[in-house]
Amino acid sequence: MIESENRIVKPWSRITILVIATIAIGVLAYALTGTIIPRDPGNSLIFQNALLLVILGSALLEAKFTKPADSAVNSLMAAITLLSVFGQSPSIAWWAVLIYCIAVFILASTCVAVSSGPTITGWQERVAKATYKPAVLLGGARRLYSVVFLFAVFSLYSVNSKEAAILVVFWGLFIVLWPLRVPELLSMFSPRKSGILPIGRVIRTDWPDVVRCEIRSDVNWTHEHVKIYNQADKTQRIVLPLYSQVKENAVLGTGLCIGNLDVAKKGMDIGYIYDYPDKEAKAAQWLGGSATSKLVGFIVEDSDIGQIRFETWDPSSCTEGMLVWCQLNGKKVFYQIVNGITREETLEAERHGFQVAIATELGVLDTKSGFSKFNWLPAMNTPVFSEPASFGSDIPLASADDFVYGKVPGSEINVSGDFAGTFDHHTAILGVTGSGKTELAFDMIRHAAEKKIKVLCIDLTARYEGKLADLTPRNLSIPSELVPFQINDLVLFI
Repeated sequence: MIESENRIVKPWSRITILVIATIAIGVLAYALTGTIIPRDPGNSLIFQNALLLVILGSALLEAKFTKPADSAVNSLMAAITLLSVFGQSPSIAWWAVLIYCIAVFILASTCVAVSSGPTITGWQERVAKATYKPAVLLGGARRLYSVVFLFAVFSLYSVNSKEAAILVVFWGLFIVLWPLRVPELLSMFSPRKSGILPIGRVIRTDWPDVVRCEIRSDVNWTHEHVKIYNQADKTQRIVLPLYSQVKENAVLGTGLCIGNLDVAKKGMDIGYIYDYPDKEAKAAQWLGGSATSKLVGFIVEDSDIGQIRFETWDPSSCTEGMLVWCQLNGKKVFYQIVNGITREETLEAERHGFQVAIATELGVLDTKSGFSKFNWLPAMNTPVFSEPASFGSDIPLASADDFVYGKVPGSEINVSGDFAGTFDHHTAILGVTGSGKTELAFDMIRHAAEKKIKVLCIDLTARYEGKLADLTPRNLSIPSELVPFQINDLVLFI
């Protein structure tokens, strides 16, 4: 339980380790060289340019993870530092360490160069993937400066010397602090204002309202339950978890701020993420949905007035023809899904794949006149909702004289019209085999008969007479030898 509750490292614990370790370096330097800041190039390389940078990089600069740019800076500084002891250390070892630093610098610089821009594709993507892991693995401050430190110690002191033993033991003790989770252990002793335990810490914010945070590995980062983010300005925002991904030794969660708390919760630290106290609070209600609404995604780029695109959360949450809606200027604007595509997003060197649904506007639903066009589009990150299959059963769109052509897929909303008033228009029923053209024609014939409209059916398949026997049709058959070509269905309303 202690491990799972204390994986979030408080900043003060890293600063404490940094201060104690820096003081210890000064004490060691004074004990071994007679001065706190050695001026001899060899001792300066050990205490100032290697050991101190191991501590700074581990406790402060690269506390979360190493970026390729960090590796480039680390390797360049190490290579420059090595120049000061050229000729004072074994030549082979010196060149080996220098080549190591140069190789890391080339890998890291290449990765940074090809990864610039919002998206990378083709050869740039392949080069970035090939250079990223070697660059951050070999160029991290803890690894790279440890190599320089050990080289300097065994170049300046003999392997069996007391000085070398003391320095190596100190270095080893500092290195094992991190795998032993000493910073997390220290964090558990911090005073808690109200016993509220954070589940993560925000490390980056993106416009509009997107937060990236490092979360505990035991946290349930799913769409069902919202979180609270205590901002630097002390505004407490409701965060909807979108997705999470593993990056080296950390779990990164991406969320969307969907509103503010009216009454601030006490005992929450600035910059941290917390569970929302009410486990039953649903995201859809925070975003303006009804009790029956289901949140299915958020608007993404390339949407327009007539057709929106939104990122879906669950591959099974959307289907072709499904009815969805957005809240625009206080009105529910309905759309129908007509297509879907896949997309990728690049976060650092990690990639996040997702699905984008494409939906055509139906308009604002009026209980008397049906759908009417809405002349604008939703903003980025606008929530998109769906409704249960029973939606629309209480909306009386069809009058007694209307013909019901069908229903909007996934709902009970009738698609109807004044058949008797428009029967004299030219009409064609088109569709692929098995889509229900003939069945619709049967329904239209029955409706026409009820309205005392005469119907003439030219049926060369001999299907209509049997299907419509209850209407007592008259057979006006034409001998087949008199028909120069074949027609499957032809219906005339007279």
